[in-house]
Amino acid sequence: MQITEYNETEAGLAKLRERMKGVVYDVTTIPGMGLAKKDRRELVSLRTALENKRKEIKAPALERCKLIDEEAKRVCSEILALETPIDQQIKAEEARREEERQEKLRQAAAAQKILDDKIIEIGKLPLMCIGKDSEYIGKFLAAVKFKLIGGEFTGENLERAENAKAVAIAEIITILGDTLQAEEKAAQLKAEQEAEFARLAEERAERERQDAIRKQEIAKQEAELAEFKRQNEIEAARLRKLAEDEQCRLAAQRALFEAEQAKIREEQEAAQRLIREKEEAAAAEVRRQQAEEDAKRREEERQVAIAAEIQRAETEKARRAEARARKVAESKCKDAVTAFKKILSICQDTNVPHLQAREEIALIAEGNLS
Repeated sequence: MQITEYNETEAGLAKLRERMKGVVYDVTTIPGMGLAKKDRRELVSLRTALENKRKEIKAPALERCKLIDEEAKRVCSEILALETPIDQQIKAEEARREEERQEKLRQAAAAQKILDDKIIEIGKLPLMCIGKDSEYIGKFLAAVKFKLIGGEFTGENLERAENAKAVAIAEIITILGDTLQAEEKAAQLKAEQEAEFARLAEERAERERQDAIRKQEIAKQEAELAEFKRQNEIEAARLRKLAEDEQCRLAAQRALFEAEQAKIREEQEAAQRLIREKEEAAAAEVRRQQAEEDAKRREEERQVAIAAEIQRAETEKARRAEARARKVAESKCKDAVTAFKKILSICQDTNVPHLQAREEIALIAEGNLS
């Protein structure tokens, strides 16, 4: 587009371009610097004249544009006066429809959450079997199998509910198998313990019978020893009496009497030696039997200690059961949703060891789902 008002400036620019074409200014010298400044002034003057001309020819157009903008603004305000009420009605209706749509979405989400919670409850059914016996689990499994899925489940939700039920049944079957194995092992252990107790009782009875026999033998030997002493004493008394009689009757035969007396003393000494030897032998036998009795008693005490240890283990088992029951009571929640949230929190807590998490989940399940 050609602007005629700029023709004079274009002509001056063409002359300067022709004159300055290829010129290199040696600004390091005074003449070169003067020439460079002179040409710059001409270019600045040409540019300034162009700017003034632009403002001059543009002023009427700017005034026209101002009038155009003001008139357009006036007409636009009148249009808006008509448009705004209509726009407000349209926006109000659109907001109402959007609110209805959002409400339907919220209702659908709430209904879906109810179905999701029911599916979650189906998935938690195996937790109700934890800590139960096989009879309870078997009945519970039959009830779960025959329990129908509600009519509120359709489409994908019905498929999810059926899958959750199938998974729950499979887990309950696994728990039932593990419980049966545990009960079988417990019954076997109980039978072994009862057999061991019976064996220990028989051994104790046999030891008591043997002890009674040994005591009878010891009593018999002591009675025989006492009888032997009594007979010796009788014999000694008889010999003493004979000696006394001999002394009175054979006073004249003292030499013979003394010889006989010496013989009697020798016999007495021999008899006394024999008595001492028998007494020592009997005492040694008594000590031997006492040593055996002590050994038997120590063995019996060891067996009693073993039985006490078994009793202590049973007591410890009962204490742990009581502690577990107390923990189960402490894990009791006001409802199943709270219990599930607590279980979910434990599962998400990476600081809780795996075994401890499983134990806490089992306690919550036993306290809230049984």
